Amino acid sequence: MAENFGGVEHRIEFVRELDGVKWYNDSIATSPTRVLAGLNSFDQKLIVIAGGYDKKIPFEPMAETVNQKVKKLILMGVTAEKIEKAVTECSSYNSENLEIYHVSSMEEAVQKVWHILCLILYQLSLQLQCFLLLHVLCQQRWVHQLGR
Repeated sequence: MAENFGGVEHRIEFVRELDGVKWYNDSIATSPTRVLAGLNSFDQKLIVIAGGYDKKIPFEPMAETVNQKVKKLILMGVTAEKIEKAVTECSSYNSENLEIYHVSSMEEAVQKVWHILCLILYQLSLQLQCFLLLHVLCQQRWVHQLGR
């Protein structure tokens, strides 16, 4: 029975992999406790879309884990500012480690994720180009020194 269990719908539900990016739906995480469970399911830092209706619950309980597990936080909905306040007022908050964005719709949030990923890939390509240029320059110097 357990071998055939596909998990709970909307609970860290794998949606698809597109261009090397794995997308998960954790829309069942409508409270800080459930957000914590979702974030703690991953070993690497994440890009997270969060926010929605205000259920009048505090977000401070998830702030520490968000600061540890999230590298880009995209906020939307009525709770966006409350979540941001909880996260940025946490003692472990560092704006260099966690960037926060605000969007007005899920479509805009997904577009923001793609924009962030494109910037990351661009920065990596620049680093690779710099490394390759440095490698070529060092190799040329080495060849030049051998030629003397």
